[in-house]
Amino acid sequence: MKSGYILDLYAGSRYVVLWVITGGGRVKFRFPYRPYFFIRPAEGRWVKLLKKSFGKKVDVEVQRREDLREGSVRVLRVIADSPATYRKIQSYVRKSRAFADAELYNIHISPEQMFAFERGIFPFGKVIVDGNGVRSADSPASTDYDLPCLRVMRIRPDTEGINPKFIRYLPPLIIEWEGREMVFDGADPEWLEGFIRKADPDLIITDFGD
Repeated sequence: MKSGYILDLYAGSRYVVLWVITGGGRVKFRFPYRPYFFIRPAEGRWVKLLKKSFGKKVDVEVQRREDLREGSVRVLRVIADSPATYRKIQSYVRKSRAFADAELYNIHISPEQMFAFERGIFPFGKVIVDGNGVRSADSPASTDYDLPCLRVMRIRPDTEGINPKFIRYLPPLIIEWEGREMVFDGADPEWLEGFIRKADPDLIITDFGD
């Protein structure tokens, strides 16, 4: 079990990634996640269209949910197999004329927002991560909680002797932190993770089971 403060939270292609500041450094957790939204009315034509377009990457089930105006209503719960598939379904449903007369619930919510809401976690809030996943150690309603001690990083373009107006592409970036310096030229796609490991040799990356 680990506890600490949320430094960052975002959705990748298959996982929701959570960076946590702990007493021993920064730890990266990756959680498999299946985002979802709702469609009303709960009609079979929506199911056929979604299954035809996404096959086994999407599950559709009928549920009853509370509507603010009408009370309990029947809806389709559309569950993607991953954040990447969820984004594709979002785009497809929004652009397709076939769904023009459908009422859509929660489709505007991003996977990371949904993940955080379900678990009651929030930026810089304290969390506990164990074999059961992640849960909040702070109340979202509280206004009196501790904040983590953050490092300061300075980023500036390496444009010495060059007029920035005539630079066509992004110049190399000079990154300074805690008296150290590194130059990033964008050539290596693995550079960022390498940089993080150099900045924090004690970095731990933890995957939760699929």
